[in-house]
Amino acid sequence: MLVTIALGAPRILQGQFAAADTPREATVDLQAEAELLRLANIERLKLGIAPLQFDSQVTEAARLHSRLMAAHGAISHLYAGEPDLLERIGAQGLRMDAAAENIALNDSAAEAHDAVMHSPHHRENLLNPKYNAAGMAVIRLHGRIYVTQDFVRRFGNLSADEAEEKVAEGLNQLRQANRLKALSRVDAHTILRDHACQMATADRVNTNQPAGLEFFRYLVTSTTFQPEQLPDGAIRPALDPTVSRYSVGVCASVPGGKSAGVLWVSLVLY
Repeated sequence: MLVTIALGAPRILQGQFAAADTPREATVDLQAEAELLRLANIERLKLGIAPLQFDSQVTEAARLHSRLMAAHGAISHLYAGEPDLLERIGAQGLRMDAAAENIALNDSAAEAHDAVMHSPHHRENLLNPKYNAAGMAVIRLHGRIYVTQDFVRRFGNLSADEAEEKVAEGLNQLRQANRLKALSRVDAHTILRDHACQMATADRVNTNQPAGLEFFRYLVTSTTFQPEQLPDGAIRPALDPTVSRYSVGVCASVPGGKSAGVLWVSLVLY
């Protein structure tokens, strides 16, 4: 599993963190949020880069951060006691494998956008083609706006059944490409889902034998954002010509954990 983070923050005002509530007069500026997304996509389309899609989960995470900045009257990527970027977005239950963040303190959306485009690192985040979704958060207070732009590479949400089917597709496509017979499925997904969810709860991949399951040849455990892509550790077992059957269980990461929506996979081959 590869997770990348990129941060950019010109005009950061240094200040000590102090627990504080967002002032009552602070408000979400929906119009400015929409304008920032519109301006960002104009810049991307100029270069032939696919537009960013609005994501309500990313937006909510970004707003929480902008509220914190407004509460402290200064901007920063991380305050003491605050979850980091991946945890903050992952707490919303989003499946992603990369994220970046821009922050700014300005008087208007147009000024914030102009500052972003004149800052090389901010500009790089906004124009990065690997990001496909974004949350633009604007909290207005005392005539100024606290801006958080969170960019992510988002994957569609899958049920456990759908994710397991994608693992099966990847498995048999690999075998077909190597002129091997497709594997038949053994119904042990309940046991393997439990095993996968134990890993998700512990936030750690392990190779412990799943309770209640015996007489299999290979056990492959992994984390993934794209279940149709088999991990390197599954390639050799999957291409073993003596293997004829498989079973798989998938569990989503625990909300609020560091895994940011990753899928946990337990795959056995017989």
